[in-house]
Amino acid sequence: ICVNDRPTTASVNVMLNAFTEDITTPAGTTLNTLNFNYSDALDNQTAISAGTYTGGDTSTPFSYMAITGTNYSATQGVWQISKTSSPNASTASDWINIPVSGLSPTNALIFRSDSRVRFVAAENYFGSPGYIVVCLGDNSMPSLADFANNATTYNIATPTYGDRGTFSSAWDYFARAISATVTGVNDAPTISDDTQTHTAVNEDVATGDNNGATVLDLFSASYSDATDNQGANTANAYENPGAAITGGGEEAT
Repeated sequence: ICVNDRPTTASVNVMLNAFTEDITTPAGTTLNTLNFNYSDALDNQTAISAGTYTGGDTSTPFSYMAITGTNYSATQGVWQISKTSSPNASTASDWINIPVSGLSPTNALIFRSDSRVRFVAAENYFGSPGYIVVCLGDNSMPSLADFANNATTYNIATPTYGDRGTFSSAWDYFARAISATVTGVNDAPTISDDTQTHTAVNEDVATGDNNGATVLDLFSASYSDATDNQGANTANAYENPGAAITGGGEEAT
């Protein structure tokens, strides 16, 4: 008698291809192209035979993904998965936002494996945002399609939704993670007070006795490059301002 054997994945997590900050409509990556080393080989017994009997094959490809947890902050951006296999990257209604909290194996979102996953970074965010926790499923329960690709959550540990945790489950026993990297680009610094006055000097002061003032002294209190400091990576946050002379209000004589 044939019973389903749960699929397996290698002990690997997956990172999406890096993209630069301020890209608000990435196309996303199709779930079934992510290299989790999925296998349903336990349901393929054709290599085993005894006499006139040969093993059968009920193996199926990676068909569903359950989102069972998250570890990211809304200040970083939002993880999204598409409702269909061909979403419009610019149409918000084509995508489902993955909440920053509240998901678990007993409260999971289910998606078909031809859906697309993406991370949409918050404005000016760059670095390594938190990840989503996922579980891969085979196609031993085609009825899962009735519950997939919507914002309703399900208990995938129950027989109706895949019986995760049992040997005959439609779901892999282990959870994996999908993460992303957002590459920083330089953001223009800001000046909160763009008018600074040099310390007064008397006329006829010898040049050697007029020490002047550095640009740093004049503008450091109002200069900020905080947009380039996202906490995860401060390499592009320049603390010391320079200046370009672009004009003046009076003509020199």
